[in-house]
Amino acid sequence: MIPFINYHRPCYFPAVITDDKGKQSKKYHYDKMMTPYEKLKSPESAQDFLKPSLSFEPLEKVADWIRDNKSADQLNLAKKRLFKQINEQKKG
Repeated sequence: MIPFINYHRPCYFPAVITDDKGKQSKKYHYDKMMTPYEKLKSPESAQDFLKPSLSFEPLEKVADWIRDNKSADQLNLAKKRLFKQINEQKKG
């Protein structure tokens, strides 16, 4: 599991606009930007999307466990280690 992806990385979610002819297009507005976890929580019936044995309480603990910038630093450090390992394998 990579907490940065679900809890800290903002994503654009489209607004679907239908014109007079029925053609649909997607617009990505800045105010629709949120993390995937925030998007999951956004509908009023959000609890229905979780397994019956799961609630938002433990997910909130995971989301609050680490701040956005610290999570991004950890992700970047993991990338550096991975690319260093790949480059060492290519040389060897």
